Amino acid sequence: MSNTVPVILLDGLLASGSSIISEYVGKSYSFFVVNGNQYMRELGRSTGRVTAPKGTVLHELEILDFYELLAEEQAKVHNQLYSFLTSKISIAEKPTLVHCTGFAAYAFAKHLPVRHIFWLHATIDDRVDRLLAKHTILANDSEKSQLKEKLKKLDNIWEESLKNHLGINLRELESQEDTVIDTANLSTEQAFQKLATIDSFIDTYNSMAALMPDYQQEWRRWQCLVCQLVVETNKVIVQCPRCHNADPDKFKDLD
Repeated sequence: MSNTVPVILLDGLLASGSSIISEYVGKSYSFFVVNGNQYMRELGRSTGRVTAPKGTVLHELEILDFYELLAEEQAKVHNQLYSFLTSKISIAEKPTLVHCTGFAAYAFAKHLPVRHIFWLHATIDDRVDRLLAKHTILANDSEKSQLKEKLKKLDNIWEESLKNHLGINLRELESQEDTVIDTANLSTEQAFQKLATIDSFIDTYNSMAALMPDYQQEWRRWQCLVCQLVVETNKVIVQCPRCHNADPDKFKDLD
């Protein structure tokens, strides 16, 4: 690849929130965002592996079956995904945020110029609820159980690969606070605020800031929900200058 823009990987297992949070982060920091998850879904439909109507439980079950198939045919699929990502990253002129669920992440980290990796995590019940809510699907208890079992199976398939290739141990996430965010029961804005206060993410952004002159013109208004101070700045507020509130859940982006 001729392009040398820095790449951040913001990922998680299916329905951990990587898609919507990545879009939020990209907008807030003016990163170029590459949505590998959407490509995966389109690939499932274009290959005829996913045929059920969108917005149904059956569609999501077929998507999960497709992910399982891809995990078993890694080399071929990784080549397709690698080609997709490199084509997107090659046109980027500023730091790039990539997200692509689970098993594919480690392959990208090995072959793409990934400098920093951040991982989103949530309970499986929360992920099922998020998956249904995202696609506006009504499901009964039996259908939710089917989705949960499919997710568990995929998690087991990906676990060893993630540990071996990215050093992410799904059984010890609590000990990796510098790169892992638990998104369970958090809104997109709350998860974003947690990411923005991680020291390693702050260091990552600072190291890239010089490559993003256009960001300096994007000013936003942040309100501290403790003392109600409104601050207008071109940076994400992590501590209130008046009351020194540093709780990410007690800031509001007014824009």
